[in-house]
Amino acid sequence: MGLVPEWATGPKGVRIFNARAESVHFKFTRVFREQRVVVPATGFYEWTSVGKKKRARLFSGAGGEPFAMAGLLDCWGSGPERVVATCLITTKPNCLVAEVHDRMPVILPREHYAEWLDPGTGEARLLELLRPYPAE
Repeated sequence: MGLVPEWATGPKGVRIFNARAESVHFKFTRVFREQRVVVPATGFYEWTSVGKKKRARLFSGAGGEPFAMAGLLDCWGSGPERVVATCLITTKPNCLVAEVHDRMPVILPREHYAEWLDPGTGEARLLELLRPYPAE
């Protein structure tokens, strides 16, 4: 995980783990247009502060079913310095996640996986898919 931005001078510097849905299409134009991925998961964690301690809160689908999050994939460099990495796309939280955090990963409904991965899907439609997953 952790995309190395095109402008980075090396893979050990800045790594992007989350890209905001509101700006992903112009901050990562080429990658957003050409190299989208789905990242399978059975849950994701958000961290909350309880006093001086941090506690992880697991969010998962009803029944523990696997789901897929919207992501980007890119390669940086070549030869022994080549780095292949991904990042997740985040959006505003639904009402469940909002209790803990101000962002959540974009979870794609199963019926939209092929559309997300299709290189022919237009930017306007892709942006429509980057919304909070329903809390139900």
